[in-house]
Amino acid sequence: MPWIRIPGLGPANSWENGKIKRTQIKGKQLIVVKFNDRFHALPARCPHAGGPLDAGWCTEEGAVVCPWHRYEFDLCTGKNITGEGYNVQRYEVELRENGFFIEWPEKKWWDFW
Repeated sequence: MPWIRIPGLGPANSWENGKIKRTQIKGKQLIVVKFNDRFHALPARCPHAGGPLDAGWCTEEGAVVCPWHRYEFDLCTGKNITGEGYNVQRYEVELRENGFFIEWPEKKWWDFW
């Protein structure tokens, strides 16, 4: 999978642990979260009712919490850890000299069938 530069996140040294920022990659709204000196990306909306995850918060255990119904999603796996059964896609994020990059899945022609 190719790596794509993530726009609009600012300098890495301005991020505190637990900080959440919203961004857009190829028309998809995502959040980027800093937790324990690593960066994680998830969809910007909760799969349950569409709550804005960038208005939520990061727990001390490394989950992002939806502000609407308090569903929690593990930043490392995307799994719902509060038991409701909803999971989210998780994307790898790397901090490089020239900014933040995300590993973005390529669409293949057979993905359209």
